[in-house]
Amino acid sequence: MTSNEELQTRIAELRDQYDDLLEAAAMTDVTQTLGDTATTIAGLPDQIAALRGRGYAYANYLEQKAETLNKQWEEVRQQIQKAIQQELVNAQNDVEALDRLWDELDNALANVGNSDTQISPTKGGMSLGAIIRQATSEKSSSQPSGAASAMKGALGQPSSAKEKAKASLQASLSAQPIETTTQQQLEDLVNQLENAVSRTKSVLDSAKERITGLYGAVPNNVSQTLAQIREIETYLERAESATFEFLAGEDVYMVVKAEWKEKDDPDGYFYITSHRIVMEQSEKKGGVLGFGGKKQQGLLWEAPLGSVEQVTAEKKGLLGGIDLIHFQFGSGAPLGKTTIEVKGGINAEFFANKLRQAIRGDIEKERGLERDQAVLEAIADAPTTCPMCGATFSQPITRGMTQLECTYCGAVVRLGAS
Repeated sequence: MTSNEELQTRIAELRDQYDDLLEAAAMTDVTQTLGDTATTIAGLPDQIAALRGRGYAYANYLEQKAETLNKQWEEVRQQIQKAIQQELVNAQNDVEALDRLWDELDNALANVGNSDTQISPTKGGMSLGAIIRQATSEKSSSQPSGAASAMKGALGQPSSAKEKAKASLQASLSAQPIETTTQQQLEDLVNQLENAVSRTKSVLDSAKERITGLYGAVPNNVSQTLAQIREIETYLERAESATFEFLAGEDVYMVVKAEWKEKDDPDGYFYITSHRIVMEQSEKKGGVLGFGGKKQQGLLWEAPLGSVEQVTAEKKGLLGGIDLIHFQFGSGAPLGKTTIEVKGGINAEFFANKLRQAIRGDIEKERGLERDQAVLEAIADAPTTCPMCGATFSQPITRGMTQLECTYCGAVVRLGAS
């Protein structure tokens, strides 16, 4: 490669790096994050309302989190927009020095023998310095979107300008032999430009790092809140496809993947509700290598929360990868003791604590939906014996039930009737 060809290559690379600086100064990814985060936070209340509309009564902290995140983000957004404005002002000297070097290189190349030579990106459109001046002007910075969006809007060097500059550069350096002193002058200018580009890149990278630091914990808290909403949506999807009836006034708290460690270890879902715990089978049996098989789904066992005397957690297996929950029941419960394995990455001790909270009634502190008073009154007023034959009603009152029918005499009693 000749010295002229090497110069062409270095200058072409500098133009590409200059274009990268334009993108860096526009803080494109920063403004994208600003917009995406604002959109996500604005949508949280509707997502939470949808959970309530589907009947999820717990996690009352979600509404408060959404409100707090909205307030925090408004403060952070304003801080970031002011910071972008200030950082661009601070970078002005380095950027303008870089633009001057490009102009000097243009002039030097013109003296080689081609007066039409224009390889500088500052001549193909607005210079980086001019764009920053425009973006940080009082008029642009007063807009709601701030200086960064003004920068982005001012970008857009014509693609034809780069191709024209490339051809112009090639013609200038190939037209005739370059004197040694001129060659040295060009190389010195290119060296200075490379240093100036590197220095400006470092200035803009440091500015971006400082601006990103202003986000604080808000993005992480937004992600955590979204994960909590997705998790509750999963609970509701599982509950909506359950094979058993929920009791009147009963609310689902958690539904997790689990395996009952008895009777062929059936897989399925374990429910914690406001009234009881339920183990439901939900799996395919008889398949080969994951294909075929018959779906088996149904209630395995249930127990009132009040019948659970003790809950203990245990980690087993290689590296503690198996999370077991052991239950001890009191008299009158359908089981004396039993064990389940909770799956899906749920920690045994975490889940055991959730169970203990449900047993103590502490989950009611998380209630975000008031109980349906009409349902509660209907349950409280429901007869325990048949008014016709005196037989005891043994069937549970399930969600949506409007009447009880005596299995002995066939008498029908309307629930909630005065």
